[in-house]
Amino acid sequence: MRRAHRKSRYGCRECKQRHIKCDESRPCCVNCSTLGRRCSYLTTAVSTSKPPLGRHPPGSSPESAPSSSLPSPRSEAGPVISLSPQQQLTGQVFSLQHLELLHHFETDMAEAMAVGEPLVNSDFLKVTVRQAFSTPYLLDQLLALSAAHMSVLRPDRQQFYRDQATQLQTRALGSFNAVRAEVSDDNCLGMFLFSTFLGHHAIFEIHSSRGDLQTLLDKFVVCLGLHRGIRAIAGQAWPMIQAQIQPLTSAGFGIDPAVFSGDNGTVVNECAGLMELLSAAELSSSSIQACRQAAKALQSALHIQRTPGASPSRRVNAALAWPVLVPVDFVNLLDQRCPEALVILAFYAVLLHNARDYWAFGDTGEILLRSITDHLGPYWAKWLAWPNEVLGIMAEART
Repeated sequence: MRRAHRKSRYGCRECKQRHIKCDESRPCCVNCSTLGRRCSYLTTAVSTSKPPLGRHPPGSSPESAPSSSLPSPRSEAGPVISLSPQQQLTGQVFSLQHLELLHHFETDMAEAMAVGEPLVNSDFLKVTVRQAFSTPYLLDQLLALSAAHMSVLRPDRQQFYRDQATQLQTRALGSFNAVRAEVSDDNCLGMFLFSTFLGHHAIFEIHSSRGDLQTLLDKFVVCLGLHRGIRAIAGQAWPMIQAQIQPLTSAGFGIDPAVFSGDNGTVVNECAGLMELLSAAELSSSSIQACRQAAKALQSALHIQRTPGASPSRRVNAALAWPVLVPVDFVNLLDQRCPEALVILAFYAVLLHNARDYWAFGDTGEILLRSITDHLGPYWAKWLAWPNEVLGIMAEART
């Protein structure tokens, strides 16, 4: 059952028109920021007295807001720890709760991110945390991902940690967008790590939303928008990044050269049916080209997962690679609910399903495929046969 959409008097005009929840962060909400849309907040005066994440019902004041709103850094978190003047200028304050999240990231997230492998060693942890202390938006995103993981480990406080994750991610995005720095030797590592962890978090948001197809697709469009930043940064500064994070590349932490090569190096082509579908599609030439590019990237990722002896972390990395590679035009087609684009997304569900043991993925692939299959109906069943067969959904339906 779809959760009721809680309306807000303060949401931006773009979010209201698209019927999606606005996080109300200023000067530009997260949805508009990640999708490159002109937020109506940019044309209005910013009130310094209004909390950026507050959701107050009509007639109430911030002090009387219900406890269901996102917790502020002071709620349930103990005393606040103020950091540098730079962080104070960006609105960053940290509490004892945030220290707990940082401790969890340093001590427990290595194994979680590695899907049971010793992927992130102590050297990587030191490099990442040290970089985060000089990169405010990276620190917030690490804490956000840690909170997301805690929400899985602590079902009794699941909503609290999810709220913390949302709040910290929103703050991280706001800080990152405010900097708007050019990629350089000094900042490329922080920017790349931020984008990579943001990609993990975006997939988790889809997994945890549990809505209908429209909700899932809205989340996925936002997810793809966030992932584009990873490719943009990696494309500009890959030699600089690689020089600084050789321990990560040898460990395989989401940085696979095959991701960016686009060469699947195999004669097996699970996506041949997609190419056949696109050959007969009644779409513009630019839309067909975007879908072909997305399908080619999908085939490369499937090959990475299929490679004999592929580790769990390699399967996770392949699933995270595809959103990095899809073109903007394909994202727009998904936003428009184009059937051909939805079929390609259904194939991507196989990538997620193959890496379902990863905490941020879970059964997202199965939910996504079932939702798309139900939405498109019998007319498109032929083109959805392969992913449904892989996940056993068709066989299950016949029994």
